[in-house]
Amino acid sequence: MAIDYADLFTDIGKLVKAANDFFKPATSGGTPDYPTLLGEIRGVFGANVAETLEGLEFDFNSLRSQASNSATGIATRVDARIRHKETILDELKKGNLGMDDLLREIFRDMIEKAESIERRQCRIGLSPNQTTPHGSDPGTSPAGDPFKTTADSTGNGTLSASLVLDSVTPPNPGWPVNPRYSPTNYPAATRLSELVTHNERVVFTCVQDESTGAPEGQEVFRGETDASGASEFDWRSLNLKRGSPPGTLALGNPGSGGLATLTTVQAGLAVANMNFESFINTNQPESWVVDAGVLGTNIRAETSTANVHRGDASLRLTTAATLHQDIIPGALVASKRYLFGFYLKTVGATAGSLVVNLTSPSGEFTPPVTAPGAPPRRGTNATEGGEIDLDLTAYGTQDWVWNECWINMPTVVPDDLRINIIYTGGTGDIYIDSMGFGPVVFLGGVGYALIAGTIPF
Repeated sequence: MAIDYADLFTDIGKLVKAANDFFKPATSGGTPDYPTLLGEIRGVFGANVAETLEGLEFDFNSLRSQASNSATGIATRVDARIRHKETILDELKKGNLGMDDLLREIFRDMIEKAESIERRQCRIGLSPNQTTPHGSDPGTSPAGDPFKTTADSTGNGTLSASLVLDSVTPPNPGWPVNPRYSPTNYPAATRLSELVTHNERVVFTCVQDESTGAPEGQEVFRGETDASGASEFDWRSLNLKRGSPPGTLALGNPGSGGLATLTTVQAGLAVANMNFESFINTNQPESWVVDAGVLGTNIRAETSTANVHRGDASLRLTTAATLHQDIIPGALVASKRYLFGFYLKTVGATAGSLVVNLTSPSGEFTPPVTAPGAPPRRGTNATEGGEIDLDLTAYGTQDWVWNECWINMPTVVPDDLRINIIYTGGTGDIYIDSMGFGPVVFLGGVGYALIAGTIPF
């Protein structure tokens, strides 16, 4: 025999529906909105007989508490159903596991048996004043930056987000790690995170900058999600969902309760002189090896303010040039997710290509094969898998633009892994600056990376 997953999830769904029914708004045939009903009673009674309502609010709160307890009691049956000995534990040939371990076993068994449930559609980057979700489906990424800043924010850096998990980092601080979230070298169809809550806000606040010792461009941020509720059925989670019509009561939205620290990808330690501030003998970028091109002709240090993104210098390439740098051994964590990228400016570019990628001379590193369009992310100049490949034919003269690539490291990171910059067949000049290579931080089932801009945070 085997676990009948259709029965299991049907049973769980019915239990959850029964618990949710305690908190459906009156317009949906469920329990009335307690605060609204209380207000209506006060309005009908009027001031003259208001004293007869003394203690009514306490009665309503008690009623809500009772409903919450009843809903929670129904919800506990979900645990009991998942732990059922004959249909679950015996089929898995497992003893009395904790719930986290049992869910991992069910996840493993479903993968091995090719079982599935309906995919949950997750969206990232939707701001309150937008009607089009950002990155709502693989392969779509509307132009523009939907992430919003508050009026007192300083700095013009950007925040990038991805729905691909890795297998060594909790999807949210305090959650369990599951190595199957991101199989080796990615599956044919990249699995996107479905571990988000209904509608969660994540706020990032700068907590260290130049004034507190963090170098400019390497500021430290605290990321914080909405607070978690004691239970999805807790009446204290009953509130207006963002996006609901005015006056519409809906199920509340306890958040994931995540708190994490992240710094800009320009603060990463895997690559040296990523900002191209240091040059040897005038035009040789320090820590970079020139494989093709002539210093002073194809490869030059640029110091004019107009062609420097941040700092005092940038890398200027003309016609054709190839450079590489060996990744510092031990700087990258196996199976961990990273983002690397750079700012690019072009002047008179009507031909040529620019490739920035990861390779391994020994051949031990094989770039992962990913599904087209994965993952949904902020911005349009993003790729997945270890290579940024830009056709410069139509670029012409274009001001600074950030280009990025997301990648999950292999289970073994080769000692000879390197990053390459390959410019071929070009016209005009191109400028590269403010490169970054840093780890992705996960909050609420979503991965985030922070990119420094020209104005310090």
